[in-house]
Parts: sequence; structure tokens; C-alpha cells
Amino acid sequence: MQMSAEYGRHVMPCSLLLILSCVLAIAGCSDDYKIVGVGSQGPGILQVIMKSDDADSILVIAGDSARVTEGSGDSLALSVSQGRAFRGADYATLYGSLQDYLQLIKTYNPIRKQSGTYQSLLLFQSYLPPANYDSLTFELNASYLQIGYYQIPLSPVQGAGDFVTFIQSFRIEEGRTTVVTLHVKPLSSLVRVGDSFQYSWIFDLVQITYP
Repeated sequence: MQMSAEYGRHVMPCSLLLILSCVLAIAGCSDDYKIVGVGSQGPGILQVIMKSDDADSILVIAGDSARVTEGSGDSLALSVSQGRAFRGADYATLYGSLQDYLQLIKTYNPIRKQSGTYQSLLLFQSYLPPANYDSLTFELNASYLQIGYYQIPLSPVQGAGDFVTFIQSFRIEEGRTTVVTLHVKPLSSLVRVGDSFQYSWIFDLVQITYP
């Protein structure tokens, strides 16, 4: 398995076998989603979940060890957008929920703890054409970290950019759900540069399940 935080320019092919069609947004009505896919099969569902490493809860700031504390309001403000699932050069657009019909920028807090553990975050939930896919990509950026009495502005490591790419094969089957779980180290991904912090996201595991 290979992972990269670099996102190359995508040239849209003439033949798009896997792109989702325009849909009507009527909440709760799954058959309002029509796709142009592979053959004439109905869609499956892809869920992309991000889970932070529970052991990654301390950040050293100017010699002080700041620790994430449950119920304290600690926050790492993450913005997620522009998700895509690739099959070769073709791709399908990912949406935040089954009711969405536009790609939106959504904000999450990957260091919110409950009962001593970081909470899992549902980044994308989309209907996709049944097929074998080979990678995922989306934009992941952070604006600030609030931990203890520190509030720290964040920016990407120079040259890293905000897109993350996961070279990982998975399949979508008609009428079934595929879950891709991305395990991230939220604080270890932050690097002190001068008087500020920059991020280069560290994902140490990708799990594929077919519940």
C-alpha cells in the first residue's frame, strides 16, 4: 500500500465511465440518485471514515507538553472537500452524504474525545457505480489548533499542498456498502517551523471493510 500527499493534475478523459450524473436532491429518497456507470447495474455505497490515533494526544509547544483533554473544547479545525474515487484515469465524485448533490466544504474536529477515545468522522457517503477502484483523493486542510490555552494557526508544509491521495484498491458492489477507514495521527502530523506549526498529514493505516 502506498500513500502520498501529492495530488497531480487530473485531465478529464473523453470517456467518463465512472462519473456520477446530476441528481435531484429530495432528502430520504435514494432512488432520486441516477448514475451513469458500468453496464446497467444499480449503485453501491462508499463510506469514507477518518479515525484519529488515540495514543496521539500530546503536542510539545515551546517546551510545554499540551495534552488533548476530553470536554475541554480542544479542536483541530479540518476542512474536507473535493473527494474523488478513481478507476484508472476515470473518477467518480464523492459527496458528504447520500442526500447531497453538490460538493461542499465541511469542517470536522478529529481530536474530540468521548469516553477517552477520539470519535470517528464520516467524511464522505456516496452512491457509486459497481466497479473495482484503485485510489481515493480529497482536499484536507487545517486552519488552527486549539489545545489547552494555546491557539495556533496552521498552514501546510511548504510544497506539500492540501490534497491527500491513497493508492488502495477497493470494490463497489450493487446494493452493498464499502467502508474505507483512514487512520490518522493528528498531532504527529504537525511540525514546528520557526514560531508556527505546519502540517503534513500522517496516515498509518487504511482499512477496507464490506459490512
